[in-house]
Amino acid sequence: MSGWPNKRQDLETLASPSGKNLLVSGWFGWVRHPNYVGDILMALAWCLPCGITNLLPYLPFLQCTNLLRW
Repeated sequence: MSGWPNKRQDLETLASPSGKNLLVSGWFGWVRHPNYVGDILMALAWCLPCGITNLLPYLPFLQCTNLLRW
């Protein structure tokens, strides 16, 4: 794969210690960790049975979302 030409010159890359370029912009910048969506949805599913009368049960969901958004 390293021999492929870079067809999109407007994408940002970040050099890794191994010498490979990591893509940090474009579509991959938005879905860098697609499995995190499942973790966030699972945290929300654990909080939803508590209802919406108080914010306290949703703190784990908010913490998980804040932690995994970057």
